[in-house]
Amino acid sequence: MIEIKKIFDSEEIAKLSSLIGEIWDHYGSIESIAPGYMESPAYLSAGEMDLALKISASEVEIGDDFEIFTSIDVAAADGGLKAARKEGQVFFQGKGEVVREVYIVKEVLHETYQGTPTFEANIDSGLAIVLESIVIGIVKRGFHGEDFVVSSAPTIELLGFYDSSREWDQTLDLSHDFVRSLVQIGSIPTPK
Repeated sequence: MIEIKKIFDSEEIAKLSSLIGEIWDHYGSIESIAPGYMESPAYLSAGEMDLALKISASEVEIGDDFEIFTSIDVAAADGGLKAARKEGQVFFQGKGEVVREVYIVKEVLHETYQGTPTFEANIDSGLAIVLESIVIGIVKRGFHGEDFVVSSAPTIELLGFYDSSREWDQTLDLSHDFVRSLVQIGSIPTPK
């Protein structure tokens, strides 16, 4: 069985953890494709922290086929944040509120062909940012997505997500099992 793992490294987790306790300002991107969708990179701004979430793609050989899987890299924001602000593609939901918690949105997909496991993909697909009165979800669109889906809700339990499972066919011979979980970033042990 092939294992595909695209998860945040310890430096990226440290950057995301540093948002907790900061005063939220905004999120955005240089281009917004439609309401609720943003192009990569997506920018986050809280306190003195300006971060970029950048989607990258990699090709993985699975049997005789190749699949494209995308992943997110977390970096310090570049000049694109200034361009997003200039273009007016920033959103101020929750502005001035304290970032209470950050959750990593993890998606796992298991593929089985004729009863034999073929691959497991374990992907960190995005973030849920908990503010005082709102939760903002910024998650890439599925396992192949090259843009972000943005959602918001009053609580983490009510936050909606893109249905990543619909990208994968089910047949008599081929099955896909999909699980999404939210991992509180403060619960992840950091290396010393």
